[in-house]
Amino acid sequence: MNFVGKAREHIRFITKGNYRTALDYVDSTELALFQWLSVNTSKGDVILHPPEMVYIRAIANRSSVFQHHLVSFNPKGMEEWMRRSGKTKNYCQKSSEELKDIALAYEATWIIIERRCPAAVSRKAEYDNSAWLVFKTFP
Repeated sequence: MNFVGKAREHIRFITKGNYRTALDYVDSTELALFQWLSVNTSKGDVILHPPEMVYIRAIANRSSVFQHHLVSFNPKGMEEWMRRSGKTKNYCQKSSEELKDIALAYEATWIIIERRCPAAVSRKAEYDNSAWLVFKTFP
């Protein structure tokens, strides 16, 4: 572990008032992806992405089909959260057709797939970096 690097990072947070933003938690591949989304998609677009991708709303300002940490506090909302959780479970193992079906069901215009997932080889991506691919739902 790089203790000097960690110490510098913590000093930076303390001098900033110990306030962290979403930018402090994403790696360079996610940041590049979110920046691409904010420039190349519309604010009204809905994006299907891995449920554990939690900073897409904060950085790209785009809506998601599902994020596992955004749980509703009312019974009807919780039921919908559970339904979407089930549909996106094992996201990376789903085929490109399964992901497209989920996207269509929730009117998502974009699908994000991690490069290591089997569905990543389905077709030419609109965006491609070393970790992420983005496909338009309606080609």
